[in-house]
Amino acid sequence: MSYELKRHKLIDLSVTCGGKEYPVVMDIGKSGGDFNKRYANLVNAEADLKRAQGALANGTVSDPKILTDAEIVYGTTMVSLVELLFGVKNAHEIISYFEGDYTDLLLSLVPFIRDEFVPALKAARHDKMDAYEKAVKPAGGLLGNVFRK
Repeated sequence: MSYELKRHKLIDLSVTCGGKEYPVVMDIGKSGGDFNKRYANLVNAEADLKRAQGALANGTVSDPKILTDAEIVYGTTMVSLVELLFGVKNAHEIISYFEGDYTDLLLSLVPFIRDEFVPALKAARHDKMDAYEKAVKPAGGLLGNVFRK
């Protein structure tokens, strides 16, 4: 009998945009933390953009550069997240489909992230932690007492 070595499962989803299917394949060990960071950056950039819009609207700030700067950061963080999820080439095709309207893109993307991607990410992390617990705990550590008699 041969013992089988197994890798953890990849997140393997897809999105249809403009009639074309785009794969979303991610190894949580390599990119899960990066997704969390980029998504948090996007949330912060969106909040900064709303603050800048409000400040210009209520007259607290008169220089429109504050809005332009916030829009640039928002767009850059959106592109960064979309590139991570879909790869650079596919991300740019998707962004082109939305004609650079990052708000419209975000409104379409958030339900996918919330309803499909995050649950898959959590399941993959849970499976990996489960495998770790099964491999490590009974041995009392990574190698435990394997070499001691």
